[in-house]
Amino acid sequence: MPGPQPSGGVPGSGVGPHAPRGHGHSGAPDDNDRRADIDLRQGHFDDAFIDALSHDVPTPTRDDTEYQLAALLSGWRHEVLSEPAPPIPGVAEVERAMAARSG
Repeated sequence: MPGPQPSGGVPGSGVGPHAPRGHGHSGAPDDNDRRADIDLRQGHFDDAFIDALSHDVPTPTRDDTEYQLAALLSGWRHEVLSEPAPPIPGVAEVERAMAARSG
């Protein structure tokens, strides 16, 4: 038979049993696709929330609970960053501490 022939598909090809799922016969998104879209939007919002906290800029919140969480996390961040970190010990200090502990 000349010409291309349909195949059973290859994983990752999007053909045959490996074709994308979640769309009805009309090609319109079904309920599973809509739930996935909602979850992606939630994930993007959560990422923006965390990024804003980590960069010390106004944090997007949708309700009082999220506002309180942002205030709590921001307060902890400021508390941790307000004190300088202790100096990193040198190799000689570590060796002395290990020797004192073991002996």
